[in-house]
Amino acid sequence: IPKPGMLLLPSPVELVGKVLIKGKRPAEKEDDETITVESVDQTLPDGKENSSEPVLPKICPELARLTMFNGVKYRNFEQSNEMSCTDMHSFSELKVSKLTKDPANVPLWRKYNLDHLSRTYPAGGRVDSSNYNPIAAWSLGCQMVALNFQTDDSAMVLNDGRFRENGGCGYVLRPRSTFPMNEDRNSCKGRVMLRIRVLAAACLPKPNGDIAGEVIDPFVVVRVHDMIDSVKVDGSGSSPKTKVIKDLAGMSITGAKNSVVKDITDKSNVIKRSI
Repeated sequence: IPKPGMLLLPSPVELVGKVLIKGKRPAEKEDDETITVESVDQTLPDGKENSSEPVLPKICPELARLTMFNGVKYRNFEQSNEMSCTDMHSFSELKVSKLTKDPANVPLWRKYNLDHLSRTYPAGGRVDSSNYNPIAAWSLGCQMVALNFQTDDSAMVLNDGRFRENGGCGYVLRPRSTFPMNEDRNSCKGRVMLRIRVLAAACLPKPNGDIAGEVIDPFVVVRVHDMIDSVKVDGSGSSPKTKVIKDLAGMSITGAKNSVVKDITDKSNVIKRSI
């Protein structure tokens, strides 16, 4: 149960074995403020007026007292940073894209996420249950980046890769660069060379779903996803790949090497994907 006047959210240790509820809480009334019950006159179809009935509150008081996180409509981050730590915002992917177009919002959003929670979710127009790129929200320090788990697409592959860290417990620490006081020190604006060595592969499928033929020429394609470009890997727009192993008759490959060069602005938010 949230305590009045909380300045900091509970630590993960304090929340072990507990369920957190996010919803709407009615505005707290002042000491000298009284609660008034409104009434509404209902007119019957035959023109006769019904007796006045009190309007019931839209939020159950008993449930409101158990609600830890109060959903509040976003207006601007200056106002949001002055809110209680239990007030939180939810942003659609379209809102995330719109807000990040203004660079001034990035440090303010990261500051907000220091002691508040942010949730992002796919746009309502994704009727096919497709997903958006979660890396932008992660790089802002958003704690809950909701995806359509029923769709096995690139976004879900990135999500799986991110949360394999920390023993696969479902939680990972936010990168240091998502904290405003560390964003300049931890950013990496130079060129970083990634060297990837393929050790082995087995049970490789035929290319393009081909059935005929027993010999294949396998290779590995590497894609690097970061804030600047989550699709292209280098300036030319092609995905680097290892050298082709000609006429592979066995079931494994060894020793293939390739160097991948990628401009990375924030190395703590980079995810590598091999195909």
